[in-house]
Amino acid sequence: MVGAAEVGPAILRYLGPPASPTLLHRRVGDRVGIVARRGHRVLALIVLEIDRGLVVHVNAMVGGGPRAAAATALGLR
Repeated sequence: MVGAAEVGPAILRYLGPPASPTLLHRRVGDRVGIVARRGHRVLALIVLEIDRGLVVHVNAMVGGGPRAAAATALGLR
């Protein structure tokens, strides 16, 4: 996928209903991250690689390790 018109809606489809998450903006090292959570449960950590103001890569992590690390960083554990 290329372009905000395709990538943005795809991320929201990935995270959208039935999950209906709250999305939080967080730094992940030197990158921009999005934490998707529902209540106190982290559903996914999405890391955006940005080059010259444009998102050039999206890395969605839904495994236990990244979710636990995000939960800990947010004080949810």
